[in-house]
Amino acid sequence: MKRFAFALWLSAISLNAYADSANCHQKANTPESIAATMDQALQLKQQLNSQSDPVVILVRQGQDMSSRHLTWSHAGYAMRQPNGDWRVYHNLNTCEPLNQRSIYKVCMSFWLMTW
Repeated sequence: MKRFAFALWLSAISLNAYADSANCHQKANTPESIAATMDQALQLKQQLNSQSDPVVILVRQGQDMSSRHLTWSHAGYAMRQPNGDWRVYHNLNTCEPLNQRSIYKVCMSFWLMTW
């Protein structure tokens, strides 16, 4: 039950994260959107630090995927580093060159902001 509550909490704080894999035009970030994302990253880090697991699965909804019968548009996993920091590993489709897929290792704030 605790893990379900964590997943529900994570999805709730990630609802305003921006993602549009069909559109390669980056949404302009505002100071407010960056501040909100950094706040979400801090909350996520605090929640992860309260867990004993060294690896967790992360999902977020960055766009409406209901037409494809999906809930989450992004998935990855976070690993606790030896120094206590967390790094998120996720697959990201890039626009240049079109539809190239790569695995990225990023900090939480970047994972929450990727489009």
